[in-house]
Amino acid sequence: MRFDGLDLNLLIALDSLLKTRSVTVSAEQLALSQPAMSGHLNRLREYFRDDLLRNSGSRGMTLTPFAQSLAAPVRAILVQIRSTITSKPDIDPTLSERHFTIAASHYAIVARVAPALNAIHAIAPRMKFTLRSLGRLQVELIESGAVDLLITWEEYIGHQHPSRPMLVDDIVVAAWKANSRIRGELDEDLYFDLRHVEVRFDTLRHPAFEERIVKSADRHRKIEIVVPSFADVPPFIIGTDRVATIQNMLAREWAQHLPLSIYPLPVRVAPVRLAVQWSALLAEDPGLLLVVDALCGQPPPSTQAK
Repeated sequence: MRFDGLDLNLLIALDSLLKTRSVTVSAEQLALSQPAMSGHLNRLREYFRDDLLRNSGSRGMTLTPFAQSLAAPVRAILVQIRSTITSKPDIDPTLSERHFTIAASHYAIVARVAPALNAIHAIAPRMKFTLRSLGRLQVELIESGAVDLLITWEEYIGHQHPSRPMLVDDIVVAAWKANSRIRGELDEDLYFDLRHVEVRFDTLRHPAFEERIVKSADRHRKIEIVVPSFADVPPFIIGTDRVATIQNMLAREWAQHLPLSIYPLPVRVAPVRLAVQWSALLAEDPGLLLVVDALCGQPPPSTQAK
């Protein structure tokens, strides 16, 4: 199908090329051969009368100024098309075969996503879900259409898209049950004297709770081990005298299966608040809102009291 001489099927190829800046990677993403993707690029260059991608030697392919100006509009067009097609009313959830991609941390998956998707399965058994990790540019995940739902701390939620509070959780301390340093209660002095395992999501972010603790107690912890995910914490505290500062829901989930003890955090800090966010283009999508309701603790329709 053509619009003003442009084959609209090429928009998908163009979007991929603008994002990856690679014929090879785009071909893999779209399940095309490299010659076929090269053919698409040549047709796009001919239509726009611009190179779009240029070989820059050691830097690989770079976008021309005109290609850079196309990136956001092309992405917005495809997201709009996708939202229009997929936001048809879900007349019967039991027949819905929708697929949703959710970006969330390990903690959010354990605390809320897994129980919510299990509850949804009871009324929408054909729905499919893909979970992916969070990135630094979180709002862009929504705006690019890479994810349908973003779950993150409330302070990272943008205001340009709809969102909803999802859960509130206390921060606690987890330790091996046989930790030789903790006898009875865990007070503030002992807490800061112990060695800590901390989660740091990437090299540019502060440890998960360090800012809150320092702000409250004006003291730094002795962080000995840094890991990239909460899922990596238990092996570094079990069998040692280290401790970890984590969310209560996650700690209690671990304690059901692992030899861990949970202590109140001896420093007063604000609780963790998570929210879920989605694109404004999908604000009225009934299928997506069904998932949002479940994530926020609202029972699926068939399980609500009539």
